[in-house]
Amino acid sequence: MTPGANFWNIGWEGWQDFFAPGVNWPTATNPWNPTLVSELQAADITCLRFMDWNEVNTACVVKWSQRIPKTANHYNNANRIPCFIDNYDGATNTHTLVWNADTSYGVAVEWQIDLCNRVGADLWMNIPCTADSDYCFQLAGLIKSQLNGNLKIYVEWANEIWNWGCPNTVYARNRADTVGLTNLDVGAYCDPWRKYDVYASVRTFEQFEKVFGANSPRLVKVIAGQVGYHWNGYDFNHMVKGDLACLKNAVINPGNETFNAYAMAPYIGGASVAAETSAIASEAQNMAWAKNSLDSTGISLVCYEGGADNYPDNNLALTRDPGQEMAYVNYLTAMAPYCDGVFNQYCFYGGCWGLKHAPGDSASISPKWRGWQKYWAVNSSVESGHASWNVIADYGGFSFLLRNSVKGKMLSVIGGPERGAVAGGITVAVFNLTGRKVLEKTVVPGGTVDLSGIKKALYLLKIGSGERAYAAKLPLD
Repeated sequence: MTPGANFWNIGWEGWQDFFAPGVNWPTATNPWNPTLVSELQAADITCLRFMDWNEVNTACVVKWSQRIPKTANHYNNANRIPCFIDNYDGATNTHTLVWNADTSYGVAVEWQIDLCNRVGADLWMNIPCTADSDYCFQLAGLIKSQLNGNLKIYVEWANEIWNWGCPNTVYARNRADTVGLTNLDVGAYCDPWRKYDVYASVRTFEQFEKVFGANSPRLVKVIAGQVGYHWNGYDFNHMVKGDLACLKNAVINPGNETFNAYAMAPYIGGASVAAETSAIASEAQNMAWAKNSLDSTGISLVCYEGGADNYPDNNLALTRDPGQEMAYVNYLTAMAPYCDGVFNQYCFYGGCWGLKHAPGDSASISPKWRGWQKYWAVNSSVESGHASWNVIADYGGFSFLLRNSVKGKMLSVIGGPERGAVAGGITVAVFNLTGRKVLEKTVVPGGTVDLSGIKKALYLLKIGSGERAYAAKLPLD
């Protein structure tokens, strides 16, 4: 299992969490809030999923020309995406989609790629449900031309085509009728909108493979389902089984397209940390049933979203409950046996879902952040192009990590006495073998020391001062 994250829509969260002020958008080369970049690195995020930045649940974008240009004013001004409105009639249980009836704020694909390049994270791209084949082809070409060659591309058509709170599920249901899938027998139980999900997904994958090549190792072709879609008395997930049956159907998949990963969203919820903790076992069981469904297929089980769903914790009392720290460690520990790849936290910042509420929030008020870092400190996988972690020290109640990877060399302070209530912080210094100090910084729990500017060599790391100082050899290779 590897660490990833989603972002909230910037219209909900505010552009200031992501972008620096005063950007000249037509000429910008680095518009980012530096705290965002440094905290993504500190959290060792190896994949970024941009579903909400593309407003995929409601977007009705068809043509490539409708995308947000890179030069658009992204201060919630000229960065609008055309969207559906679903007029639902509860009396008749009918949905009517109104095209281009609304807009939502988004982020240009070029900036999404740029952020992935800056932090060394794979790109997870959700495709608007209405996008035509040329849109998919052009998008694939843009990504290939701009994303660093050591990074992967996760491709997912739409989002949650089972969630009737999202207009894209209504769209998929309507399209199943249009292309003749509603009553098609695929050999297993499958809802019409799921048949169309697989139908559209394989055609999207084909466009990306025209650019990247068939079965490219850089492409991760994803279909996502509902983690709780399980019938009593069975040891598998019926949605997964139905989707796999669709993949074998010649009408739905005439080109015998394959996919690499099946994605789930095993949230834990409740009105208290105790309730969330008690939900861990049931979500682990749901993931076990999903994994059973993929036995012998070669398809990995991953998580497109997940975390502690504290909604509607408007005052953030539950979100900031210190018990969230250990709940997160226990939750991630329970997910790891079933998740064969990326686990995308929902979300990185933002209210009751975020690891932090806002950039720069202290670790002392961000227990999910502390739990996240504590778990990945000792469980992060070593992957080509991604970070390897080593515990350096537990000194005086402080916990330190050294990250030495292609993404940069970083010492992270992930914990401390009283969860960060330490006046003045603690001194971290690096000396070369002649005794010359090459770096010194005072940090508090949640802070980082950037070591990327130090040349490759053997150094002495010193944490603290006087007789209580901790020292260790520090090979930067």
